[in-house]
Amino acid sequence: IPSMFMQHNLGGRNLCRNKNVSQEFFFEKYNEFIMNHTKAIQETLIDALPPLLEHFGVTSLEEEFAKMNANGGYALHRNADPLGPFSKCKLLFLRMEDSENWQGALERIMPDIRYNKNKGRSEVCPAIAHHYKALQNYEYSVEERKKLIGKDKNIKSYFGVYGNLGEKSSMVATTDGVPAPTTESSGPVVVIVNTPKTGTGGLTNTFARSFKCGGAQKAFDQVSHYSCQSNVDVLRTHNPEPASEALAAIRPNFQDREQCLVITAIRDPRTWIPSMFMQSALGGRDLCNAKIDQKGFFQRYHDFIMGEYEFIQHGILHIRPPLLKHFGATSLDDEFAKMEKNGGYSLLDKPDPLGPFSNCELLFLRMEDSAKWPSFISAVMPGVKYQKNKSRSQECPRIADHYKALQYYDYSDEEIIMMTGGNPEIASYFNIYGF
Repeated sequence: IPSMFMQHNLGGRNLCRNKNVSQEFFFEKYNEFIMNHTKAIQETLIDALPPLLEHFGVTSLEEEFAKMNANGGYALHRNADPLGPFSKCKLLFLRMEDSENWQGALERIMPDIRYNKNKGRSEVCPAIAHHYKALQNYEYSVEERKKLIGKDKNIKSYFGVYGNLGEKSSMVATTDGVPAPTTESSGPVVVIVNTPKTGTGGLTNTFARSFKCGGAQKAFDQVSHYSCQSNVDVLRTHNPEPASEALAAIRPNFQDREQCLVITAIRDPRTWIPSMFMQSALGGRDLCNAKIDQKGFFQRYHDFIMGEYEFIQHGILHIRPPLLKHFGATSLDDEFAKMEKNGGYSLLDKPDPLGPFSNCELLFLRMEDSAKWPSFISAVMPGVKYQKNKSRSQECPRIADHYKALQYYDYSDEEIIMMTGGNPEIASYFNIYGF
């Protein structure tokens, strides 16, 4: 609805670049849009989606959301009405809150497709970005809810799966647009603070499915927040500082973190750096299904290392090490010794009592032991069943052999010097894996 508002004369067309707009005035215009243009909002909900779903035999939006929760944000239908206009077609039904997973969903249907999303409204309209973000947590009045939801069964179903505009939500809007803590009894909170390409997606989907979470909300900078059943919260990010700020916002009280689990992972550079390469512009975006020989593939990998070494260094230095320090870890070698003893993990349960992760535990996983992750995770949070995502070789079958060969790539001294940059902490990471 906020996005619809920003497309309307009352919203974006007049307010987008107005630096002098107060949040009070912005919210007044939003209320005016809702109260005077309800019919237009409702028509967008009933004119396209319900009749399309009917052609594919869908009878319940609630059932579709259950499938999306299981799949990480999508449902796929292959059984269109054989006599209807979409016979022999498939329907890919996506949930926008999970757009970070759309690439994987699209590739399962059309392997050569590359998803590129447009700029967000906050990027297009930076002058009112803060006000716009605050609308995600706008506290709808009884009058507004009643007018928007109305009596149509399809509209009721749509608002129902999203919590009826806050009517049943445990989150309350605040003036700065950040959800305030629930006043009900808090359930577990899971904070995934992970280096890219070390199982982040699989971990996130695991907890989102297990706790029956809704789609990701972006109320916090650099953090995806999943609000789940039984007052469970799941946070996902690649940056410890925003993670701590989001945790402080939703669970400010020590006693609300009786089940607070922070998770991070580490991965052998022989597989991690190739995976990072395949996420880069030099790699996966145009190589995933390309016809290229191994020599050309390895040259692109070399170019990635030499040109994007700072990107590699950032992934090693600025996520895992500061997070481990919050939990009293003093040495990566010591943590690896614990992992060897435990079969692939270490559990740090003594965070800084005055730090941002007080009363939390940190589960530190080693990706080479991911086959054991289900037992590790269920031991610290019973009932959670880990399910990993597809591997890169499965997603990119045409270059699978080249990609696997990178595990045995013979790094030159020049490449190692560029990646380590003379930093002892980076050198420790490489050394512990036998470089």
